[in-house]
Parts: sequence; C-alpha cells; structure tokens
Amino acid sequence: MAQRAESDRSAQELVEPSNSFAALHKEVQDLRLAGTQSEKIEAKAESSQAAKDDSLTCLIKIKPEQLGHGMQQAREAAVALEGEKDIKGAAASYQPKFEAAVKQTDSDFNDAFKENWGKVNLARMDVSFKSSNFMGVVQSLNANIKELPQEKQAEVSTMINLMQRDTLSPSLAAELRKEVGQYPDVLKSFDAAKQAEGVMNTAKEGLNKAQEPLLKAAAEQAMARFVLADVKALQGDTSAAVLLKQEAREQLNKTQGQIIGRPVEVKPPLQA
Repeated sequence: MAQRAESDRSAQELVEPSNSFAALHKEVQDLRLAGTQSEKIEAKAESSQAAKDDSLTCLIKIKPEQLGHGMQQAREAAVALEGEKDIKGAAASYQPKFEAAVKQTDSDFNDAFKENWGKVNLARMDVSFKSSNFMGVVQSLNANIKELPQEKQAEVSTMINLMQRDTLSPSLAAELRKEVGQYPDVLKSFDAAKQAEGVMNTAKEGLNKAQEPLLKAAAEQAMARFVLADVKALQGDTSAAVLLKQEAREQLNKTQGQIIGRPVEVKPPLQA
C-alpha cells in the first residue's frame, strides 16, 4: 500500500463498470456493453453466414425480461422476421419495426438518464471524497515509514506491502503485524489506510450500481442500431449498414465516456 499508493488512480478517476452486456455481433465484441444481464450470446460472423446466423438470431436468444422496451420491440420483430420463409425478401417490410425499436431505445435511454443521472453524480462525488481521504491516509503512512531509521524503511515497506494481501495465511499475517507493531505509528496508519480503502471501494461499488441502468440503456441503443444495420444488409444496402454500425459505435463510445467520466477518443469517419 505504501509503495503503490502514489501510482494509484487519482481521487477524481472513476472505476470502470465490470459487468458486460451480451454481444450481439462479432463486430461489436470490442465494445464494452455494460449492463446487468449475466448471459453472453455467441458472436456471429456476418459476411459468409445466412440470415439465421446473424444478429437477429442472437437477439432472439436473449430472454425478453432482460431487455428494455426498445430491444423487446426489436426482438419481437426479429422473431417475426425469422419466421418468414423468405427472410431477405421480407426484410424491407419489417424495417419500420426495427426503426421504431431504435427510437424506443433512445427514449429508454432518456428515461434512464432522467431517473439515474442525479444518483450517478452523487455517487461520483462520494467516490471522489472517499478516494481523497484514502490517499491522505496513505500519505500519512508513507510519512511514518520515512520517519523510521533509514536501514528499516525498506524492510517495513516490504512487510506493509505483504500485509495488504488478502491471501496471507493467518499465521503469517499475525507475524507481520507483530513485526510492524514495533512501530506503533506505522501500524496505526496502516490499519487506518486499510479501513479507508474499504470505504472507498464500497463507494466505487455504489457508483458502479448507479451507472448500470445508464450503461445498459446506452448499450441497447447501440444494439438496436446493429440489428437495424443487419436488416438493411439483408436488403443489399451494405453501405448504409456499415455507416450505421460506425455511428452506433461512436455514439456508444461517447455516451459511455460521459457516464463514467472518461475522455472520449474521436476516430476518423469511416467511408462506406
């Protein structure tokens, strides 16, 4: 803790959501689609596969109750389209349903934003405050170590780093505490830092939880557009499909960046 603290994330940096949203397509495997569902759908290659292997089938495999309103609409349309004898021939007549689903995912995101953005901001401030507190306590720990005789500083720092590990055996942990206990101020600072770290991590978990509905809704905006793009591709409009997928990626990247408070890398436009 003493040695790594200075390289830890700043108090303003936010944690990245850990849950991953189901990938609908091979082309979106690199997108961090965060949400609450635990199922992951096998990604499918699009170029050489029939309609039954595209994102429509992947969407159908997701349980409706795990989806928002917009994606439920897209799933219903996908189920109906998959039931057609001539899927490619019927794609054009189903496109308005998928376009309506895209609009609904936008509405779903707006609703999620109104309901949860205030919670995210409060959780973010909580993380910032508790991270600052943790860093301050660690600085005190480092200062206490530096007050030790120079020949003891490296040894005590090593023991402190070992004491951070949750995998230590009880006997080794007790022995290390006994050794560090020879320097009461150091041990007291270490205990305070461990407690502050736990409080900070709890705050980060709260932030992740507050972000989940927004990240899931943002992911579904992208998912709906990818499905619509594949419906366009079925009709032979591959250029529009490629551009729509690029727009979906860019929108998701921007929206996720805003939600988690990270800078967004702007990529050059793709020419179809």
